[in-house]
Amino acid sequence: MKRRANAMLLVGLAAIMFVLGYVARRNEWVPLSWREAAHNSVASSRPGDVRRDRPFQGDAFPLQDRSGGLDAEARASLNAMGYAAGTKPASAQSGVTEYDSAAALNGLNLYTSGHAPEAILMDMNGAVLHTWRCTLDAALPGYVPPPYVRDAARQSWRRAYLYPDGGLLAIFEGMALIKLDRNSNVLWTYAAGCHHDLSVLPKGGIYVLTSEERDGIIDNGIAFLDDNGKELRRISILDCFRHSPYAPLLEWMPKRGDVLHVNAIKMLDGSHAGSNPAFAGGNLLISVLTLNTIAIVNLDNKTVPWALTGLTKAQHEPTLLSNGNLLVFDNRGAGEHSRVLEVNPATHGIVWQHPQDVGPTFYSEWCGSAQRLANGNTLITESDNGRAFEVTPDHRIVWEFINPNQFNENGVQMVAALFDCMRLDDTFVTEWLR
Repeated sequence: MKRRANAMLLVGLAAIMFVLGYVARRNEWVPLSWREAAHNSVASSRPGDVRRDRPFQGDAFPLQDRSGGLDAEARASLNAMGYAAGTKPASAQSGVTEYDSAAALNGLNLYTSGHAPEAILMDMNGAVLHTWRCTLDAALPGYVPPPYVRDAARQSWRRAYLYPDGGLLAIFEGMALIKLDRNSNVLWTYAAGCHHDLSVLPKGGIYVLTSEERDGIIDNGIAFLDDNGKELRRISILDCFRHSPYAPLLEWMPKRGDVLHVNAIKMLDGSHAGSNPAFAGGNLLISVLTLNTIAIVNLDNKTVPWALTGLTKAQHEPTLLSNGNLLVFDNRGAGEHSRVLEVNPATHGIVWQHPQDVGPTFYSEWCGSAQRLANGNTLITESDNGRAFEVTPDHRIVWEFINPNQFNENGVQMVAALFDCMRLDDTFVTEWLR
């Protein structure tokens, strides 16, 4: 009996240590430098070149030696950039299904959807005010997409950015950035494997995420363009990590395919550099999906001076708020549902989250975004279910939109994925639209 009691005690202690270790890792209680030192100490004691291989589940790829180019099987597995037109059956509702005009932030809504290569501007009631549309063939006649781009990516835009004069930037996922005028005429194109996101500078210039095959993988880069689409500079994000204190994070990335899958890029204005020099103006805030990491890239030094990991999984759209906190769409960090987090970057503490422990949940395995509005509400895009909704700080839904664009797949009516929905000030485009 005594031996059995001792065994049960040991099992109980092991379970407690496991839970404490998991919580400490998840909440970043142990500084990264300590974890790196511990890992390096263990790794140095092992014979040969030992690494931890834990490819990200779902968006990563089987492991492969990087010593050569891509064979046919590897190229097939690289067919990852671009997203399906939609993955969920359509609901009975569509359009604006909820609108509390007294509590919601009045404005215009710009969205991109999996149904077509177009961006749609609508009012708060869902009335379409303007549409921009351009196919890949029309923008880039004769263009041959990279082998790792899904065919579906040619049929829609991943993201769009609207200028005050009605001009529009749009991304064909994994392929190109294009600029159109208000009448959808092509002004210029930039084909460098552009994907996911871009950042337009107030004084001119554009940052956009790029991709290219390199040493048997897809390497993500950041390109800086002038306002006419001419490339002025491009750097490798993978190299920035390799030349930084956060290089050990790369041990968690897959060995082949889209090894980083960077899905967001935001220029920092320097307003919070006083609290942390890494937040200096001109640095870029990015999201690295395969590493479950939010990071900052210093373009001048080509390094990563700051990173946060352990709080989110497959996250999208990190944004530095005016109060110095980070807002982020956490796709899979909560298990069976997604959530939007407001995080203190200094303490890594969660300041606000939606949903709370109780109440309706939402889930988007892929994509998704969150925008903090001027009235304190948060606009959330639940991409997979073709839904966008605005919540108050106390979690009340005051505006909801269900994508009316649908398609039929094997006899099942599917809702088109809502890649992005952005709230604009209602005076933003008044003159040219009128």
